[in-house]
Amino acid sequence: MIILLFVIGYGFGKFNYWVINYITKQASKAYLVEFGTALAVVYLFYHQEILDWHMIVSSFLLMECCILVSAIDIKEGYIYLHLLAGFCLLRLLVISSLEELSRMVIASLVALGLYMAIYLLGQYLFQKEAMGMGDVYYFCCLALWLDWYEVILVGIGAFWVALVVVILYYTGTNKMLERLAFAPMMSIACILIYFYGDWFINMYWQLIV
Repeated sequence: MIILLFVIGYGFGKFNYWVINYITKQASKAYLVEFGTALAVVYLFYHQEILDWHMIVSSFLLMECCILVSAIDIKEGYIYLHLLAGFCLLRLLVISSLEELSRMVIASLVALGLYMAIYLLGQYLFQKEAMGMGDVYYFCCLALWLDWYEVILVGIGAFWVALVVVILYYTGTNKMLERLAFAPMMSIACILIYFYGDWFINMYWQLIV
């Protein structure tokens, strides 16, 4: 079963590799994209004792979104809006109820409000963009998979992930990063909260109570 899932995931990884190269017009490291996608598919499907196809398809779309947007942002420092629009449309196609739709709308509004506030505050304090509008749009896209409180956790968690990356880079090279692609930071935080959000929340309450 694991081998079959890995082969299927590897096939999707080939597709991801083609999409990334087609959009960026640059060759990327195929094995990172292909094996990363394959491992994600194995993880997503192998642990499902009961096949909830709605959850699986939705989760797979989220992983595809995170992989493609992050890889392109790392390579080009740019987030393509038509790619985000495509994933938003696909996410809307797998809605199971009006309640889910209303949750998505609320979560997206929270994401927009949170990161627009950070965007405007950064402009006011530093007289330049602290993050690009592409990051704001991407966060709103990711919010379609989250509850409103998870949006807040991801929004804050992305900066903690970025801090860890900067510290590790400085420790390893003794240099400061000249540029940090923020989409991967949001993607990592989103995946962690999407799959392990309850665990993080429970750990937090255990620490403060």
